[in-house]
Amino acid sequence: MAINSITIWHVPLATLQTSVNQRTGQGIETTSIVVALSTTDGQVGWGEICPLPGAGPVFVDGIAPAIAELSEKILGADPSGPEAFFDTLDRALPGHNEAKAAIDMAVWDIHGKQAGMAVHTLLGGRRTVGLPICQEIGAMAADEVVEMAKLSLSGGVRVFRVALGHDQDWGRDADRLVALRETVGRKATIIGDWAGRGDRVSAIRTARETAGLDLILEQPCATIEECAAVRLASGQVMKLDESLRGPGDVLAAHQAGVLDAATLKLSRLGGITQMRQMRDLCLLLGVPMSFEDIASSDVGASAVLQVAASTPSNMMLYTQDLAGQLTPRLDRYGPARRSGMIAAPVQAGLGVEPDLDAMGTPLAVLE
Repeated sequence: MAINSITIWHVPLATLQTSVNQRTGQGIETTSIVVALSTTDGQVGWGEICPLPGAGPVFVDGIAPAIAELSEKILGADPSGPEAFFDTLDRALPGHNEAKAAIDMAVWDIHGKQAGMAVHTLLGGRRTVGLPICQEIGAMAADEVVEMAKLSLSGGVRVFRVALGHDQDWGRDADRLVALRETVGRKATIIGDWAGRGDRVSAIRTARETAGLDLILEQPCATIEECAAVRLASGQVMKLDESLRGPGDVLAAHQAGVLDAATLKLSRLGGITQMRQMRDLCLLLGVPMSFEDIASSDVGASAVLQVAASTPSNMMLYTQDLAGQLTPRLDRYGPARRSGMIAAPVQAGLGVEPDLDAMGTPLAVLE
């Protein structure tokens, strides 16, 4: 078996809930890059990357050229060994993890279909069935935070993450967290997320103002050192996200005493292969994790869920209903939330099959 073609689509999508424009509640138009790898024995593996505008250092129009640059290594290669395949890509083109993530998940999809198993089975087995969903809440006024939280509670959600640092007012950030805790009660989990945009002093003031609320603070500052200072000054549980781009970052954060929990994002890490490596390192260190991505429709969302499902439930904080936030769906039978939970598909491979009619004309076909 060998890969004999690469097909790339640019699919226009829209979202109603994002971490970039939650203030207005309006949708954002974005582009999902969907990749299909076809093999000589008729298998098709799917991959997807969907970077949101302003949500990270990703150039959308650079992903397809990066895949084209890698095509010499992809075409003719045997996709039956995902880890070895990723090593080849990594040596051929350092960086460009988003492009490699799309290829990597397509290779895992083929591998699972060839074996007749879901990807989570190939990753060690299904260890968590129901995966709790986190409700994202934007940098809105405290009363609006309350209304969104009430609506989500009625739908069974018990994990909430509120965006902080947007308006550079630590007092308003504290008000949001206080209002949210009063609304959801003690049994729900609350994460206050600066996404690295905060400054150390303001983050410490917010943390001290909300002491006793049982919060998780996520990436208050840009660097591990600054986050460690906030952790030391506040005593609050700390979760890192943007600082974690590889195993070395996990070890550095753990040694700094700042890694109480970790966010693993599929596209940033380069796909399933690297996400599993980071997951296993966190398991060894005893660090609980959330499994996420910037955005994704059904293909990328399923890839995230496959890794999450193969993780012990006591180390799995939450995941996201990624595809449920985008329209149109690429696979209308893809993963869907139920009472604040979601599950990984059990069909062979990633378990999703995109609707070709919904994706339009391919951007490129490489053979």
